[in-house]
Amino acid sequence: MFCLLLLGCTTMPSYIIALQIKQLPKRSSISCIYNKVPSSSSSLPIVSTAVDNDDSKNNNNLYGYKTALLSATIFMASMTSPATVPAAHAVLPTLNEAIVEVSESSYPILKALDATNFQAFTTKIGDLLLDRIPADKLGKSIELAMDALDSVSTSRLEEFNGILKVEYSDVKVDSCTLVPLPPMSLVNKFQTLAIDKVNPDKLATFQQTWKPSLDVLANAKTENAICLPTSRSSLDKLALAQADVGKSFGKQEIKAFQAYTGPVLKSSITIGKALSFVEDAKTLAPTASPQAKKEFAAAGKRIEAASKLEVARNDYADKKAQQAANKAKLNR
Repeated sequence: MFCLLLLGCTTMPSYIIALQIKQLPKRSSISCIYNKVPSSSSSLPIVSTAVDNDDSKNNNNLYGYKTALLSATIFMASMTSPATVPAAHAVLPTLNEAIVEVSESSYPILKALDATNFQAFTTKIGDLLLDRIPADKLGKSIELAMDALDSVSTSRLEEFNGILKVEYSDVKVDSCTLVPLPPMSLVNKFQTLAIDKVNPDKLATFQQTWKPSLDVLANAKTENAICLPTSRSSLDKLALAQADVGKSFGKQEIKAFQAYTGPVLKSSITIGKALSFVEDAKTLAPTASPQAKKEFAAAGKRIEAASKLEVARNDYADKKAQQAANKAKLNR
């Protein structure tokens, strides 16, 4: 199961949540496509302080900040379950290979998304979070998610923005394939909660950190949709760059987020409630071919396995490094 990715409003892989929800029985919470690994995430509603003489551009930026905030909200549904290592004999792709495979297989699915069904689906998920999680806890989870997102490596974020500029340089809403975004009615609910419950300084920092990414997309999105990159190769490049961004998040910030949000989600949203989304998910891409859906589902399983293995490897490396540091101290 997967959730909206980091900068869900800016890169297409964010829509994988809907299409992989059928895997929900494997976990107790809705989680991100990149799982606990290089987590990519989502977006939240923020009030834009950007000033621009071009009203249409300014309105697009305002929606960008809001949807960026909504993603940060759903980011809290990720990275909350312990990773398990796949069978040792299993032949797995590398994480980057798995990311590209998911990106490639998602392209026809994204093109087939039904706007009405998608917006209804994201509204149902958003309302579930708002209804089941107390406002103070949801606000705290959002704040911790924003801390994690703002811990991104400056160099990685600059690389990501550079790729974003190249791949969206000639993309315009009047000539692109549009993919639906969550509705403003949902975005505004999270905006109201964030303004009330999240530290305003952290809201401002979040906006400042991700403003360059959102500015790139000012001409590639409307209030209701965003342009799909012009080719699968463009989507692949964005997916890999986004994964690198996720890998650079601060470990302490991620741990703080997991430690708080995991128990909040598990105590608020039951697996039975999560499973109620399965039938809705089947309506999201009604014109996608059975073969496209099959390939996408298979890619989703492989990336989950590759992600878990990468997490396990990273955890093992961290433990070995800590053991070596402890040994060095004893030998002084």
